[in-house]
Amino acid sequence: MDSSNHTRHRSGWLKQENKAHKQKKSSKREIDKALGGRVERGASVAASTGGSSLASLGRQDRANRSVLLRKNKRQAVLAARRKGGSCFGGKTGGAPRTIGVIYLSEQGSLPGILGDSCSSLEAGLESVTEVFSKENFRATFLVAGRNNLSVLDVAKVSDVLCFVLPLCLGQDPRTFGTRKGGALDAFFGNAVDEMGRQYISIAKAQGLPATMGILQNLDQVPTKYRSSLKKHAQNFFIEEFGEGTKLVVDTPTKDGMADADSSNATNARSQFIRMLMEIKLKHVSWRSERSYMLGMSASINRSEDSEEGKGTLAVSGYLRGRPLDVHQLVHIPGHGSYRIAKIEGPRDPHPLRKMKGTEETRTLATADPSKWASLEEEASPDMMAGEQTWPTEEEMAEEEGSEEKSDGKKKKKLPPGTSDYQAAWLDGISDDEGDSDNEEDEEDMDDASEPEGLEDGKSIFGLDHSQGMTLEEWKKKKKEEQDEVEFPDEVETPIDVPAKDRFGKYRGLKSFRTSPWHAKELLPREYARIFQVKNPGELEKQVLQAGDELEQKYLRSLQGGDSSESKGTMDVEDDGVVAVNPGQYVTIYLVNVPLTMDVEDD
Repeated sequence: MDSSNHTRHRSGWLKQENKAHKQKKSSKREIDKALGGRVERGASVAASTGGSSLASLGRQDRANRSVLLRKNKRQAVLAARRKGGSCFGGKTGGAPRTIGVIYLSEQGSLPGILGDSCSSLEAGLESVTEVFSKENFRATFLVAGRNNLSVLDVAKVSDVLCFVLPLCLGQDPRTFGTRKGGALDAFFGNAVDEMGRQYISIAKAQGLPATMGILQNLDQVPTKYRSSLKKHAQNFFIEEFGEGTKLVVDTPTKDGMADADSSNATNARSQFIRMLMEIKLKHVSWRSERSYMLGMSASINRSEDSEEGKGTLAVSGYLRGRPLDVHQLVHIPGHGSYRIAKIEGPRDPHPLRKMKGTEETRTLATADPSKWASLEEEASPDMMAGEQTWPTEEEMAEEEGSEEKSDGKKKKKLPPGTSDYQAAWLDGISDDEGDSDNEEDEEDMDDASEPEGLEDGKSIFGLDHSQGMTLEEWKKKKKEEQDEVEFPDEVETPIDVPAKDRFGKYRGLKSFRTSPWHAKELLPREYARIFQVKNPGELEKQVLQAGDELEQKYLRSLQGGDSSESKGTMDVEDDGVVAVNPGQYVTIYLVNVPLTMDVEDD
């Protein structure tokens, strides 16, 4: 057979590649080399969690200790959530969660998912509390007005902040064009106006709580655009408020009103309530460090103990944050700080479970006037403290000697209108120059008294030289005034006088940045009204630490089933503090409040 008829095999690019052995990095050297110097997790547990004390424990003991610590932390968090302590609002019990609503444009309206009970809610600080018995949940709803202060006030007290994003209606799909994204631009054109962007900015600057988005008018958009519009709205809220921001679609509308009877509306409302219950609340540090309350009702009445023109203000609401000490001051925004007379615990107007019978109002805490904090906001300065002290005998003798030397000298005449600042510069001229100048001035005055001068014996003003200035003097004066305006911080230095003598009244600095000077030198008198605190940072640390200890004691009392939970107060025997536990409905009585305060608007 002819070998030319046979086809030779040519190897292609597909080749067999056998897998390597599965056992890699078996040696310790290979493992250390792969780690690249990194320390394995758990290698420094003994050093970071107690060192030799934990190392002495057995393996089972360390495991039991970890389980116990984890259990205690979980119980503390759950107790805080149940009772509204710290930054948590309780799902069951405790204070209701505060839900704030902010419109991002003028087209926004009250969301239908809030329910019929919130239909009468107007923009402002008016609040409506609703109880959801089926979900065992209750919430207080607030709607912010279209102004910066209202938005800041609502964001300040809200646990969850809902931003309403209304889609633009009345768009003709035929006008969108073939450009990609034309429909999105049309429906989102005025969804967020200039004021809405400003509300987002100021809320971020103040400190945002947990946020949520509400998309309105989606049911009135053509079906083929709804999915992309919803995705675009979700991306908008994620970009503004971060990952994990929830978005809920508002209930369908019928003739411009929410159709609460439809099944879609019921599902949307249930989804919204479930989101409010399960959303993770944020820790706003400046708010959780103190006790605070959203006033739901207030009244002011005259009292015998109050001063003239003042009365007692009773504010009712749910106490949130940390336990409230009855002896500390309460600040009302826009009105000032006031003292607490007593704190009462009336019946909760919005209970999760209806109680049988009538619950009487209890007095939770009564203040001791001797333990009240001071209301003095400014220090009372001693105006005589900054005056010069009585001079010493050496200073008196030196002053008398200088007066004797200056008796024979003629006092230099200053031009009219000379300020003290200009006089200080003129005083620095040497005495010899002053004498020669005076002699020249006298000669000029003598010459000016003669009937000569200009050609006709008159000055440029038509008067005698004794009553006016010559042309040269007038030009010189105008030039000096112009130089003073152009170079107010400059002065000519005499050639024959050393600078240290000419500027002896002034203190020079080798370096304006590094040269030492007294921090309280030549301060304004108004600064004397500021309290002098030796270490403000340490004082703030002590105050915050005292609040932390009070809150931790409150959480421990909840875990241990202390009787303070039932009576609503907590006594700290060491400091004599009587604190009211958060999460309950209380009435705070403030004394010496002006009767002119408008409690309806506040």
